[in-house]
Amino acid sequence: MDLYYSGSTILSALIISICIILSLFLIWVPSDNKESNRFLAGFLIITAVDLSVFIYDQFISLPPEWEMIRIRLSSFKNPLLFLYVLSVIYSDFRLKRKHLIHTLPFLIPILVLLPGFFLVDHETRLQFIQNYGQQKEILFIRVFANVVTLCYLIAMWLKLRRFNKIILQNSSSQKYLFTYKWLIQFVFVISLLWLVTLIKEIMKFDDNIEILNQFRILVLISGAIFITWFVLKALLSPELFRGFSSELRPIGELKKETQDEKKPELLSEKEKSLKNLRDYMMREEPYLDPSLSVKDLALQLNMSSRELSVLINQEMGIHFFDLVNQYRIEKAKQMLADPKHQNTTIQEIFFDVGFNSKTPFNTAFKKHTGTTPTRFRKELNDSAV
Repeated sequence: MDLYYSGSTILSALIISICIILSLFLIWVPSDNKESNRFLAGFLIITAVDLSVFIYDQFISLPPEWEMIRIRLSSFKNPLLFLYVLSVIYSDFRLKRKHLIHTLPFLIPILVLLPGFFLVDHETRLQFIQNYGQQKEILFIRVFANVVTLCYLIAMWLKLRRFNKIILQNSSSQKYLFTYKWLIQFVFVISLLWLVTLIKEIMKFDDNIEILNQFRILVLISGAIFITWFVLKALLSPELFRGFSSELRPIGELKKETQDEKKPELLSEKEKSLKNLRDYMMREEPYLDPSLSVKDLALQLNMSSRELSVLINQEMGIHFFDLVNQYRIEKAKQMLADPKHQNTTIQEIFFDVGFNSKTPFNTAFKKHTGTTPTRFRKELNDSAV
């Protein structure tokens, strides 16, 4: 038991130190992502407060009502992580009154505890804390907390699914895909951590205290690794966290609002718009801009972003991301086949056609041609001999 408490104290002290240092850094460092940094700092501060019991419990005893408030503050972790995800996805995200709903995971348990804990005398509160795990209110709150966590995880996955659709339909930039992939990793990891924590909660009903303590240590170690990885990723890769406007929506949502699309008199207009789009792409080559978006292209074509999105996704049956990559790959193929570019490196070519790095270029090239750029060039050279 002494080994468990000493291990818990050391791990908790380590995690608390990391959380405090990084939260202060996130609050004070100049950044374009201030809103995201505040949510992340809030999550780290609450994590530190949550784990502080392993430190101060050996020296002082808080009044029972303050101890209960400290425990319940952990209810804000899920809302803060969810709001963090939203602030990363949407560049114009700001807190509004509607977000007060995220205080409910904290307020509902407080209301449940009012009659049996907060509104009783001091001695009754002490007895409540001493028999904490056996109280019926606490059993309800534990079940409620896990249901809330599951709901937040599902909400994060749904937001990421929607984010992926918006990326494919509105941007040709690889940075949004990098952000999406990292957020997928993030939500996957916290889902695993929740499962480990859930197993620990279930094991509290078992009498085997040794295994329970081992799981507690496992949760602490996992938490330390997660927080370190999470924050370092956010700090070392600031270019990932550039979201879209919250006004952008997947094409499926726009389609519901476009009721007159199948009217016969509009067919010629659509055909004309498609021809204008294809002619403009071939003539002006806007796809050479690595950060080209639907909004940028729509301005160049004197169309609304919504009209262009519907035109590309519904009439052409392709995502904006894939459409732009098609033109980029065709341009790359022309350059690879042109004797004038015989000494031009693959790296120079993918930069020239609008890609920012080699891996996305190779992936897109193989998707559209079935081979790699290097093999494509080699086959052309071999056939020319």
